[in-house]
Amino acid sequence: MTGRNGIRLFVTQSLFLGVCLAAGCRSAAGSVDVTLSEIMAEVADTTVVRVGVAPLDIGKVDNHRVTDLRPDLDFEPAETRNVIDVATFGDGRVALLTPDNVQLFSHSGEPVATLGRVGSGPGEFRYPVALAVAGDTVAVLQMMIDHGELARYDARTGRVLGTEGVGEGGDWMEYMIRGPALFQDFPAWSGVEDWSRRLGVLQGAPLLFVQNPEPPPGREDSVAKGPGVLLRLAAEKSETVAVLGVPPSHVRAVGNEQRAAQYWEQLYESRPLWAAGPGWWGLIERGDSVLEVQTGEGHVLRFAWPARRQEVTLEDRTATSRYGVTYVARTSVRSRARFQQMPRREMREQYRKFLTFFPFARTRPQAAALFHAGACALVAGFDPEAFTDGTATAWLRVSVQERRVLDVIRVRALDARTLHADGQGVYLRVFGEDDLPLVRRWRFPDAACETSGGG
Repeated sequence: MTGRNGIRLFVTQSLFLGVCLAAGCRSAAGSVDVTLSEIMAEVADTTVVRVGVAPLDIGKVDNHRVTDLRPDLDFEPAETRNVIDVATFGDGRVALLTPDNVQLFSHSGEPVATLGRVGSGPGEFRYPVALAVAGDTVAVLQMMIDHGELARYDARTGRVLGTEGVGEGGDWMEYMIRGPALFQDFPAWSGVEDWSRRLGVLQGAPLLFVQNPEPPPGREDSVAKGPGVLLRLAAEKSETVAVLGVPPSHVRAVGNEQRAAQYWEQLYESRPLWAAGPGWWGLIERGDSVLEVQTGEGHVLRFAWPARRQEVTLEDRTATSRYGVTYVARTSVRSRARFQQMPRREMREQYRKFLTFFPFARTRPQAAALFHAGACALVAGFDPEAFTDGTATAWLRVSVQERRVLDVIRVRALDARTLHADGQGVYLRVFGEDDLPLVRRWRFPDAACETSGGG
């Protein structure tokens, strides 16, 4: 962030440091934090809010109050092997993206229509990765070999409104090289879905991250990437909303000279996070400890939490790999029980492979995921105690309208992956009794995040 906003960010972060030195800011660990946040400074059109709980801490229950959400609604896709993404309409309808189509449901969970089909023609599905809704228009982002493709559909008629290419290579090839399709659903929040596999809506137009193409890597230790852009695809003209730095790619040398060097990005590497809700959009810059929210009225909100980095231990990696292996086994063979019946030696070998497939960063970043939830933002961090056993996910719920952190919320679910959130609650992909995937909504305990519009 540069210019006037960049200067203001430096000033407010300096103010934050000064206040902490004077007042003794500290992590919430070891005490119950009654005041989760408070306004610290207001300068011109910018408000800075100090957050008492760092995202890294939210998986623990001994340092602050946690609200457990309750499930209230299921959406069961017909004849599909997966649920990729979720979006919601302003009238309560829900859209589920699958590898084959988009399935529409009523506000009560009844199926009402299907959009698209598998094929290679305009608007047909080959490799869909993200979904968004603006009014009655449904937008689907597909990953092609050398570019992205955006298709728009009329939800009332099912008609294809048009398709367009987005990006000259985007992040698509890098995304595919990082791992086979089996691992692209790895549920760690710091995974690539939070910054390249996302489609939002800003002022009625699709919003997405596009990575500029880069030359093929050599055998260096790492390859620095150029900045990517957060692009708003308005009908009249595409608009760059923000320029974001991205993590470097780490190269793995191979012995065969006929094969190019393979490269990937470290799991839990700091990366830019973004989300767009009705009337606002927000960023957490790479490695930063500040959530910056831009509102439609031109106001800037900065939620700053205690900057703290913690070592990723071998126990962290082992716990995460166990959850990842179990999750992938259930996703691919649709049977958690079959995996758990493996001989212990074979199971340990699967854990070892998972550990070597994903290189881990040495320290955990403060924030690992950012979602919009209507008038609220949801922020989460990587903490093995929070979710790597597959039973819970935890979030800070930030009210954009009220300029404060409302609470810490937790969802208890087995082998679940967060797909979407709106003003009513959080939508996760879970597995039913028959081991087929479905989407379940966990409802917020109040109406603090509801808005009059969809998103």
